[in-house]
Amino acid sequence: QYLTSLHWSLTQITPGSMDIQPQNIPERAFAVVVLIAGIIVFSSIVSSITSAVNNLKSIGARYDKQRWVLRRFFREQQVSHELASRVTRYADSIIRPQQKRVGRQEVELLGLLPASLRNEVMLELFHKLIEVHPLFLSLHSEIKTVMQKICCKLETDNFPKDDVLFIPGEMAQAMYWVTHGSFLYIMNQAETPVETGEWFCEPVLWVTEWTHKGSME
Repeated sequence: QYLTSLHWSLTQITPGSMDIQPQNIPERAFAVVVLIAGIIVFSSIVSSITSAVNNLKSIGARYDKQRWVLRRFFREQQVSHELASRVTRYADSIIRPQQKRVGRQEVELLGLLPASLRNEVMLELFHKLIEVHPLFLSLHSEIKTVMQKICCKLETDNFPKDDVLFIPGEMAQAMYWVTHGSFLYIMNQAETPVETGEWFCEPVLWVTEWTHKGSME
């Protein structure tokens, strides 16, 4: 009986059918109500799936258009094929996946939150990343409000392979944490890898007008 009831219920929200029919007016009224509810539920599910698929298509179409405009611009400006290929590869491997995710700048409601709530959100987003450094781990436990303000100033960025982040003599602008991949610090022909979970350019926090002594790739 339980399987029969389940079978009958499924036929009310799908195109399926079975040989059980209402035998009296109350049963028929119940069947009509269930059928209407099934239509509403089924329509809602189909609508949600259709909306999700259309959103994905819209994202893909927007990127394809941007990519086409980029390639056309390179052709018109006679940008070398080698450089154009590097830019396109970077866009395909880094920018395109990013467009499928919701970026912080796209969440307009975050900017409308009270400062206290927004600070808590930013702390939640970044504290695990920067607390690998003992200073920020101590700040979080001792002066949480300061840690919140620091997290509000953090930004994420991506760097393509073989890109140079900075060169010797360049003015330092920020401290960096590596979340994915690795960097290579080169100074006096000595090479030092910087791996995921590590940080660099720490002196910029307490030294004014500090310049880089090596290059980071």
